[in-house]
Amino acid sequence: MTGLPKGKAYTFTATNSVGTSGPSEASNPATPAPGPALQILSFEFGGDDLAQIFYGTIWSAVWAWNSIRGYDQSIHTGTYSWLVQFSFYQPTIKLSNSANFNAKSIWVLNNEGNSISSITIKGYNSSNVLVGTVTAGVSWDYGQVTINMNAVRYLVISTNGTDPMGMGEALYFDDLSFEQ
Repeated sequence: MTGLPKGKAYTFTATNSVGTSGPSEASNPATPAPGPALQILSFEFGGDDLAQIFYGTIWSAVWAWNSIRGYDQSIHTGTYSWLVQFSFYQPTIKLSNSANFNAKSIWVLNNEGNSISSITIKGYNSSNVLVGTVTAGVSWDYGQVTINMNAVRYLVISTNGTDPMGMGEALYFDDLSFEQ
């Protein structure tokens, strides 16, 4: 059977298609195993670039200048966040893990003074097959972007920014919620 909430005990009885009779004896209790626990990649390793080992797997990023650094105004949680600069030459970033994960959400802050108003997140599995796509608006306050993609190996993030000054436009990312 599928779709039963995990961690709760169930017993089953059966009837057959020959005719109606009394129910069978109840089965022994069966409890679906709990699913993976929700975890947070908070980028609290501070001052270093990805790759980093976190929760026993390696998180890494490519395709754009990026750094884990403190943010001098309000940050979603902790002291550090992942600062990523997008440019005409590097319009996307790739956040990957050495194992499959279920991406749930990520917090995003728009760095003031740029043209970015939305991001697109695409999730790919370990065979490089597209699992799903999410497009969401971003603002100058931290906002949570819901992802809800299962069995992904990496996320590719792009923006609608135009980089009018040709110097790159930055977003801060924090607290990627995931299951693994």
